[in-house]
Amino acid sequence: MAQTLLSVLVSFGTIEKINASATRFPRNIFQALSNLRRTGANYLITTTFLGDRSNEDIRTGEWRALNLQRPPFQLPAPLALIDERCHHTDGIYADKRLGLWRFADLPAFKT
Repeated sequence: MAQTLLSVLVSFGTIEKINASATRFPRNIFQALSNLRRTGANYLITTTFLGDRSNEDIRTGEWRALNLQRPPFQLPAPLALIDERCHHTDGIYADKRLGLWRFADLPAFKT
């Protein structure tokens, strides 16, 4: 959730960064995505993982690698992927990417 809140928004030709300290953390990632969409941004760029990730639930405060194209998110294929070259972790996060999506192409998120 925090990584989504810290994602870079590309809107109207400018890049804005959401300040997490000034943002109330939503109850879940779907609420976060809905909130980001309401900013009027045209694009979302955020971290996603390409591997066979199960997107299992975690306890509050923990971190997990998410494949946003798998359930429960099921985002469409991104417009572009940027390899973050995350090889310093003995390869366990080698599938880490920044994905770029057009908000208009994303499904409505149930919150």
